[in-house]
Amino acid sequence: MNTVQKIFKVTLLMTNLMLISYDREREYERDQSQKSTMLWAGIVGAAAGTAIGYWLANLDSHVPKEQYVVEHFEYADSALSSPKAYQVKKELDSLMLYGQYFDLYDTESAVIINLHKLGFQLHQIDKNFYGQLRQNHKILNDAGYSIWWYSLKSLEHQKDLYLSNSHRLIAYFNKHEDFIRTCQIINSYDSLPLYAADLCSWIRSVSRGNKLYPLIAYKDQVQADQNKLVRFERNCSLCYPSLCDHVKVVTKTLDNVIEIICCSAEYQQEIAQKRHDELLAEYNRIEQEKLDVAKHQARALEEANRLTAERNRIERERYQNSREDR
Repeated sequence: MNTVQKIFKVTLLMTNLMLISYDREREYERDQSQKSTMLWAGIVGAAAGTAIGYWLANLDSHVPKEQYVVEHFEYADSALSSPKAYQVKKELDSLMLYGQYFDLYDTESAVIINLHKLGFQLHQIDKNFYGQLRQNHKILNDAGYSIWWYSLKSLEHQKDLYLSNSHRLIAYFNKHEDFIRTCQIINSYDSLPLYAADLCSWIRSVSRGNKLYPLIAYKDQVQADQNKLVRFERNCSLCYPSLCDHVKVVTKTLDNVIEIICCSAEYQQEIAQKRHDELLAEYNRIEQEKLDVAKHQARALEEANRLTAERNRIERERYQNSREDR
């Protein structure tokens, strides 16, 4: 009877401890969720009611406006009589923004103005920016070959102006790559959800490259981008003061994104699953090494047995031959 009572008491005690532990864990998760929501609410408030992703739109609006004058090229009908001439003229006209005068000064306002002249708003600069510049350059370069091959002399001045500006602008924006790359990083977060509760589910929905651990992968990417922004702020505050002011806000936002992810139960589950998978992979590697060693030993033993059998055969043949010689 005493034994039964002891077992019952121990069982009851363990059950109570498990319930207390579970309640504390749920309370911790609720606290973290509330904290995350408050952090995210602070972010939305800091954005002054604007959409999360359009941090840079305000900077666009504060740059002095310039009158953008595009040089137009008019041609007589005879100059465009051939279908090829008409086609080349159409390709050139599609890039008429390159027919402007560009002040390629190394100031923040000049960089933004030149971007505007090409039709790029800061909050629209994405990962394809440099690819688009190269594609435009290729169109102009190919037009130059066509003008030379078909002797379309009337189009040469327009091509020369556009192509020259294309060369200069590519070199100019390569020189200001830190500015462009920073805008690209900031704009890559323009789809962040407005509510903290939606963040983890949104990350999973947009995850492509890492289906097993999407939250871990996203958090690592955020940290990498944050490090780049911190370096930009440290090294480029004198060159691009206005953008650096925006970077400070974005860096703080990414701090909160990381904290929200790390405090989520889904992220902790991924961490545990990844650790389990790594341990399992290590166990399988060790077992495979053992199997490889066993195979090697088996092959060595088989070879030793073969050599022994061959030596015995030779000895038997020698013995047999010696008996026959007698």
